[in-house]
Amino acid sequence: MAMQTTTIEVDQLTADLLNAQAEANGPTLAAWLRSIAETGPKTLHPSFFGTASPEERARAVEEWASRHRSSTPPLSDEAISRESIYGEREDKQL
Repeated sequence: MAMQTTTIEVDQLTADLLNAQAEANGPTLAAWLRSIAETGPKTLHPSFFGTASPEERARAVEEWASRHRSSTPPLSDEAISRESIYGEREDKQL
């Protein structure tokens, strides 16, 4: 199989990230990129939140939230007052 060289210009951060991924996943950057090209994208379908209508997204978030309710009582008005949150910071500025 003849070897062909292709140059792809990327910024330094992207190059560093690709090299780090290659070190973690394969013997060389070329081999790792080849494996990605051969297997295709990890997700063949767009995400739910990328394709759902605003109403569907809102319903999904509400359903998710209802599954995570806890028996913890809500915070008191004092606990969430501006003074209790920022009081110490404002005292230091004076």
